Amino acid sequence: MHSPLDPSHSCGSSASHSLTMGRVFLLAIALNVLLVLGEAIAGLIAGSMALIADAGHNLSDVLGLVLAGLAEWLRKGQAAGRWTYGKRSFTILAAQMNGVLLVAAIVGILSESLRRLWMPTEVLEGPVLIVAAVAVLLNLLTAWLLLGHQDDLNIHAAYLHMVADAGVSLAVVAGTALVMWTGWRWIDPALGIGICIVLSISTVRLLWKATTMMLHAAPSAENVAQIAQFLASLPEVHDVVDLHVWNVSTTDLLLSARLVCPSLDQKQQDAFLQRIHEALEAQFGIRHATVELLHTPPQQPHCSLDRASDSP
Repeated sequence: MHSPLDPSHSCGSSASHSLTMGRVFLLAIALNVLLVLGEAIAGLIAGSMALIADAGHNLSDVLGLVLAGLAEWLRKGQAAGRWTYGKRSFTILAAQMNGVLLVAAIVGILSESLRRLWMPTEVLEGPVLIVAAVAVLLNLLTAWLLLGHQDDLNIHAAYLHMVADAGVSLAVVAGTALVMWTGWRWIDPALGIGICIVLSISTVRLLWKATTMMLHAAPSAENVAQIAQFLASLPEVHDVVDLHVWNVSTTDLLLSARLVCPSLDQKQQDAFLQRIHEALEAQFGIRHATVELLHTPPQQPHCSLDRASDSP
């Protein structure tokens, strides 16, 4: 028996919630675009690599917010024609492109920061201090906008990024104040290098996650093992065959499996499948699952993909 989840169920939120989140994302993106432009321009005028690096760091969150908003919008799109999953997978491609863009930004900022570390230049600390303080406030404001919508892991990640950005901007404020107090000009490029290191770590994680999604890998081997253990622990299930878990977008996890249930009769199957779908969503965040029930084990227990790999 083949029973996919109802597509309307996989869409998640209501129309009013989606509208509210759309406005939240647009406002958050607008605020952070203004912040990035302001920091970049002020950093160039004041000669502060710390402020330019912070602009690059905030740019990563603008891209993250755009990606989160795109995922929210694409999730509502209907499957049609050859796009049997809709166009949600574009979010994975967007994540890859964002990562490449951030790598280019990091290389440029890091090289200039290293140059200025050896040849410190004068920095206009006053404008840097003011802009960095405004950055702290705008990052906290954006985090506050996202605070009431953290039931979505995608939005929760954006919220955590904004809080982290507020911390980085606060470090720029403290570093600039220290430069004003001590006159040590090397602190500014050193801050730029530190921010680039922090940004590099998050960028590598982004690229790695996007790459594994493009290769249809599960979130983790531990996650697959937990799902397999859950399915096998059900009293009706004798064996779990051909379990596959993969991402169709940056936020949507899919599953397909064949379960051997020799004692399950026809009347019990619908209720049993409904129970599995509800448990998969509640425990693992899987909103779309395709489950086939078998009364006897298949003659060839291995997936057809395994057999295909043996052919030239």
